[in-house]
Amino acid sequence: MEEFMMISEDEFINIIEGLLKRDVKDNLNQKNSIMASVDENQYLVAGPGSGKTTVLVLKILKYIFVDDINPENIVVTTFTKKAARELKDRTIRWANIIIKHLSLEENIDLDSVIIGTLDSIAEEYLSDISPVEIIDDLASSAIMMQVLLNNQYDKDKRLKQFVKKMKNNQGGSSASDLNNFIHNFRERIYYDMVDYERLIANANREKIIYDIIDEYDNQLKQRNIMDYVMLETKFYEL
Repeated sequence: MEEFMMISEDEFINIIEGLLKRDVKDNLNQKNSIMASVDENQYLVAGPGSGKTTVLVLKILKYIFVDDINPENIVVTTFTKKAARELKDRTIRWANIIIKHLSLEENIDLDSVIIGTLDSIAEEYLSDISPVEIIDDLASSAIMMQVLLNNQYDKDKRLKQFVKKMKNNQGGSSASDLNNFIHNFRERIYYDMVDYERLIANANREKIIYDIIDEYDNQLKQRNIMDYVMLETKFYEL
C-alpha cells in the first residue's frame, strides 16, 4: 500500500458520526474501545445486539486510516463463516465510503485484511506450504469409530473402566460414548499442550486410550489429512 495522508482521531470520529451514521460520542465504552492505541490489549465483553461487529469494523478502519497500519498486517478471527463475511463486507464498504469522502487516489488493498474463522485462516496458510486435506468433525468421528471397531477396542474392559472413572460414573460406555470421550480427551491433550510422552510413560491401565489416539493419528497421517485439532496445532507451531 502506498503511503497517504493519515487523518486525525477527531476527524475519524467526525467521519464515524457524520458519514457512517454511527453514534459513538454518547457511548463511551464503544468509543474508548475503537480509539484505543494500537499497542493496548483489550478484552471486551458484550451481549447480543450491543454493536460488537460495528466496533470491530471501526477498529480496523481506525488502524488503517488513523494509525497507518498496512491492511495485510491486520488479522481478525470470528466463530462462523457468516460472521466473517459480514465483517469483511462491512469493512470494505465503509472503507470505500471513507476513501471517496477523503478523495484518496492511492490504492488501498482492502482485500488483504485477513478476516475469517480460525480454521479457515489456518487452512489457507497451510495450503500455501503443503497440500493437505482438512476433514470435518463427522469424518473425524467416522475414522475414530473405525479404529475402535476394527480392533474391538470398544469391548475392552480397561478402556470402559477408565472412561467410567473419568466421567464419575455418569453416562454410558457404548462405542459412540467411547468415541466422543476419546475425541474430547485427545483435544484436551493437544489444546492444553500436555507433555504427551510423559503422559504415556506414567500411564497404567489407561494406556489403551493412548494406543487408540496414536492409531487414529497415524490413520490421518497415512491419508495425508488433518482434523481441526491437528490443523490448529500445526498453525500454532508455524
